[in-house]
Amino acid sequence: MKGWSAAFLFVVLGAGALVEAQPAERVAFSRQPLVFESHVFSWNAFPPCDFLDPSLAEDRIGPFTIETSFYDRNYQPVTAPTDVGRYGAVVTVAASSGTTYRQYRTLYRHAIPALWDPGATVPLIDLPPELAIDPTVADEQRSALAGFVTRQMVKGLTSDPSAGALFAGLHELVPGTNLRNTAYLERDRAWWVGMKRRLYDQQPAAPFDCPIAVYRGRATELTFGSPSEAGMREGVIAAVDSVVRVWQEDASDPISVCLVRGGVVFYYRAFGSVGERPMTLAKSTPIGKVTRVMSGLALMTLVDQKRVDLDAPLSRYLAPFGASQVLTVRRLLTHSGDAGLGFGDEVNDLAERVAGWGEYDAVWSEGAGRTGTALLGKVIESITGEPLHEFYRDRLLDPLECEGTDIFGTFDDAWSRSLDLARFGQLMLNAGSYGDFLFFEPETAQMFLTDEGRDGIGIVSTADEILGSDAYGRDGDTGTMLKVAPQHQLVITINRFAAGSDDARHKRSLFRAITDHLLRQDRKQKG
Repeated sequence: MKGWSAAFLFVVLGAGALVEAQPAERVAFSRQPLVFESHVFSWNAFPPCDFLDPSLAEDRIGPFTIETSFYDRNYQPVTAPTDVGRYGAVVTVAASSGTTYRQYRTLYRHAIPALWDPGATVPLIDLPPELAIDPTVADEQRSALAGFVTRQMVKGLTSDPSAGALFAGLHELVPGTNLRNTAYLERDRAWWVGMKRRLYDQQPAAPFDCPIAVYRGRATELTFGSPSEAGMREGVIAAVDSVVRVWQEDASDPISVCLVRGGVVFYYRAFGSVGERPMTLAKSTPIGKVTRVMSGLALMTLVDQKRVDLDAPLSRYLAPFGASQVLTVRRLLTHSGDAGLGFGDEVNDLAERVAGWGEYDAVWSEGAGRTGTALLGKVIESITGEPLHEFYRDRLLDPLECEGTDIFGTFDDAWSRSLDLARFGQLMLNAGSYGDFLFFEPETAQMFLTDEGRDGIGIVSTADEILGSDAYGRDGDTGTMLKVAPQHQLVITINRFAAGSDDARHKRSLFRAITDHLLRQDRKQKG
């Protein structure tokens, strides 16, 4: 990558409401992509920007103009990309009505034109068998395939907005320091956190100390022990084995299970295969919407220290919302509001896009969704000045020793192991503390669940006759599950790659096998 540089483009479409537009039109306009002549370039001038379909944009907002300002990698304004490095741009789209709209983008600039040699390039992936191409023929025609891959690569650098973030991140990564496939997105997000603080004239974030040391005695943390040490009857291992084996064979999907009572891990096993290799306990799986448990816990650490008021308007924490009083933090986090757009954590201008709708109630539908939850991440970043992935790592993952968990966003992107999820469950069962650390007070922990069986802050009430009336947790769309049953001092986690059609029946069989072997119902927490 020698001789290349990164350029970041910040596209600003101000936070005004669409003029005389119906709710559906406002949502449609928010989806209109701003594109650039090239998202990866080597010119001595920044590429021009316009809507992908200017005529459609004009139908939505009327005649408009676009003006652009640029910043270097240190957030200083510049007029041309004269140096190797990162750049940002503010593009203001002004409608004839006087309303302005904002979005952000990332570009990448290299110093000299890139020379692609298709003859020296090989395909980066094997062709899938579904294409019905003989592997020998594919190998013989490697040059033809290489030419096609190269042409698509060059086309993508020009037309795909994500190319800027990808290559800017790759340019800045230090070899061997970050092997996660989200590393380039983390770099992108971190840069925008700093850029937005300057654009909104925010003061440096006040220090946030979390977790803090527990001074009133060590809280229960997970230890491995026998079923009897966990207060379980003899035969529980065989009973659970029988249920899980049938479940795994029925679903034809690997599964790992971790069972904890009173802080004692008495069952931790994996079944099935991942490809041609056996499923192991060290294998992380996608956890889907169980990710929201982690985002809820992250929020609670801020609520506990009075850095977030759940009933405060979102405008208190996110500048693009101006003086609006409509959306509150609680409305986002109890899943009683969503936008239906599908925008998530990877969208750095999410607050600007939502704020631009104006009449939020008209486009904010009931039900859980990634847009509302992703706004939580923007709130956390605005308050702390920390990119969300760093906040997770420093405030939750490292203190809980969750080495098998990788999380970037707030909704459904995390990967984890069943033992790591059990640590999160024990933290909730302990009402905010774990080992030597206090994450939030018990009074704050009570906010996790709302009344009348509605979704809680990242979790859901799952009361039933087996686990008890106070059971809660979350099921992921990948088949992963985290359940906490305070009545029995139980934490139950299941990790899988995909949900099955008969999961509900198998879960109930598992819960029954566990509760049928409880030695006593009132086991006390240690510490």
